[in-house]
Amino acid sequence: MRSTFTATRFSFLAAAALSSAACGGAQPATSGDVACVETPAVPPSAATTPAGPDAKATSPNTKDGPVTPPRLEGPPQLVQKLLAATTCELDAGFLDQGCPSLAAWMEHDFTDADFVRATVPMLLTLLDTDDEKAHQVAGATFAIISCDEAIDAAVAARLIAATRKPFHSLVLSALGVCLAEVPVEQHGLSAEFGALVSHPSVSLREAIVGSRFPASQSPWAYEQRLRFLGDESVKVQQEALRTLGVWKPTPALCALLRDHLPKTDHLRGAAQAAAASSTCPGLRDEAVTSMSKHLAEAKLYGNEFGDDFANAVGSICRSKDTPPPLKKKAFTIAKTLTDEKVSGTNVRRTATRQLAICDPVAAKPVLQSLAKDKLQEIRDQASQQLTALDKPTPKAP
Repeated sequence: MRSTFTATRFSFLAAAALSSAACGGAQPATSGDVACVETPAVPPSAATTPAGPDAKATSPNTKDGPVTPPRLEGPPQLVQKLLAATTCELDAGFLDQGCPSLAAWMEHDFTDADFVRATVPMLLTLLDTDDEKAHQVAGATFAIISCDEAIDAAVAARLIAATRKPFHSLVLSALGVCLAEVPVEQHGLSAEFGALVSHPSVSLREAIVGSRFPASQSPWAYEQRLRFLGDESVKVQQEALRTLGVWKPTPALCALLRDHLPKTDHLRGAAQAAAASSTCPGLRDEAVTSMSKHLAEAKLYGNEFGDDFANAVGSICRSKDTPPPLKKKAFTIAKTLTDEKVSGTNVRRTATRQLAICDPVAAKPVLQSLAKDKLQEIRDQASQQLTALDKPTPKAP
């Protein structure tokens, strides 16, 4: 069950709006600083058949003239609200986030199993239409709905079939987020799901492998992750490695993560992030040592992998199992990554957010200095952290 759905509401729509503003509505923006170019392919880090290029097809345009509402089967109130959301106008090619009908639809509890069972078949029906607005409403919902045990085998098969249609990359990405949570092995759909490893859409592959809520950590699921680690896309490889860090430790997994720590290629940041979030014995200590050695590079090439370093520090310091001496070392890394000479505002902002998590006392003077930084984003983040530090700790009852 996805526990952070409330924090991700409208994430699909926000990505769409950012994409439209930055890239003329042509493609989604990358994480971090906005970029409108595909990451070049590199030799895979594991032996496997590489996937094809990202699918460039978009959803069919809405036909001219009035659109006949699709026939949806479900609870009348849900049907009414969902159809109302599909009447919202497009703004620069994407759904208008200020539309009241869309906002009303997004107020549902997307973790409720009964809601999921009733809604997912209706969303798939929307995807069967030629209405671009219906596609985007379905995509926005798939991006945040909890697609786990509430999805039966028949609906799961329809979800997989939907990925074969030429939807916009954001819709395919949302389908991938949903599918990653579906227990496909239990439904006898392992082969069909496994075929998605070579799906032509990078967005879909990245969404599937990037899920922090995998339906299974079985040996079969682990093998699929290894196949993604051999993807031709840099981003898919990186996500495959990062997310393996949250899997239950096994000798094979711990060996794989440890082997990647010395990497100096495009996986170096993801390797640190995976090791930092892993519970493999001793791996977090090794990650801190490794990051300390590469701090100069992280400062210089911040946008390339520095954000992984900053997030890795947060993973280490948030863990209740991390001893204080290791947190202090992690604090030093975070402090270094807040330096104004670091390449990449996102890296500095992320590192600023980790300071108080690692060492609240040592963080305060650093944050006070950062609150006077020349960049507004850094000043704002530092001020937020200072405000949180100054809040009195609630007394235990």
